Amino acid sequence: MPPKASPVLIAHAHAARDNLGDELLVRSIQSGLRDRLPEFELSFVELFQSSDGSAGREIAPARSRESRKRLAEALAPTRALIVGGGELVGPFHEYIFATLSAAAAGKPVHWLGVGGEAWGGRADRYFLKQALDHAKLIASRDPQCTRTLRGMLHRHDIVDGRDLVYAYSAPKPALNHSNTIAVCLRGSERAERTWDARRLLEVALTLRGAQENGYTIHLIPFLSNDASEHVGSPNIDEQFRSDEAIAEFVASRLLPERTLITVIGRDVDAATHILSTSSLLVSMRLHALILASKIGVPFIALDYAPKVRHITRLLEVEKFCLLPEECIESLPQLISDLQTEALRTHFLGLLRKNVPALERTAANVFDESARLLLKTISSDRPSRIDPQAFMMRSAQATYLRLVDNR
Repeated sequence: MPPKASPVLIAHAHAARDNLGDELLVRSIQSGLRDRLPEFELSFVELFQSSDGSAGREIAPARSRESRKRLAEALAPTRALIVGGGELVGPFHEYIFATLSAAAAGKPVHWLGVGGEAWGGRADRYFLKQALDHAKLIASRDPQCTRTLRGMLHRHDIVDGRDLVYAYSAPKPALNHSNTIAVCLRGSERAERTWDARRLLEVALTLRGAQENGYTIHLIPFLSNDASEHVGSPNIDEQFRSDEAIAEFVASRLLPERTLITVIGRDVDAATHILSTSSLLVSMRLHALILASKIGVPFIALDYAPKVRHITRLLEVEKFCLLPEECIESLPQLISDLQTEALRTHFLGLLRKNVPALERTAANVFDESARLLLKTISSDRPSRIDPQAFMMRSAQATYLRLVDNR
């Protein structure tokens, strides 16, 4: 078996930001592999780093010589690279560069829980294919991404792994529901649906109506204003760039004495406590919905991207997923209905029926990743140089020239 001195490196692009979803995903990958590979040391690298050297800002390895050096140093002692979560093509394509770097060093790469809602231009897709061709295991988080990758790569071994956060073993809290409704809205940096000021005002009016009926509204933004400072495209209204800014906008329309705001950031315990003491969750954030489903809290999903509707479809609660134009009519009624014992019992029954299957699917991804790592990593010598390593070094150099010229 490999000694502790030969670690497996886990890389996640966005974990440096104050985002509960990223934190849950990283924890899931770490615990999922650690439980199955106790003989390995698992190290971790955040692919974003700020210009002052701290983690959490958008200086990606492909954009900074210092960050390139940091990634190379992190890769040097490792036997394999695990790329976890996020988008296949992000704003700085950090996964492509990290994978090409590992491939150039002859190290096996696994892509776990990745999504594909943005595919970039022709050059981006070319280098993405170069990177993915080297991956020994690819597990996407949704069927649409799986189908796209199978067509792009002409590979039938792409695993439809669902969302790997379902493999996270959070302690089951003692539920103590109150008259509180938790609300998790997200900034508009990558929203595909139009949640503009008008739609957010409609949400706020509905929540105020709930307050007038005796409910407290607890807004739980994932991303603070500071954490979202550099996120998104330049044409997005600054007023709605971060989760916290949207929460403040909505809170300004609510009754102050019945309104709470807690910036969750990466605090899993805080999120678990708030959800477990709420009677209902209204959320755009995917991983708030997933955490609620694991805890056993009914929710109403606000559809900002296909992955949100997809998870409600898997849980058989799609009727509780609303498009922006549906909120003004349907949200008040759904909030009222989910306070009734009959519908709450039905909703929780669907969670109990469907969540275990999603947990098993996520666990199967880690089983396969561990099996392949044990098979491909030698126990008595460093990884052999991949026959394609020279080609990968050439692709890496070409890709850096492309990035530097942008």
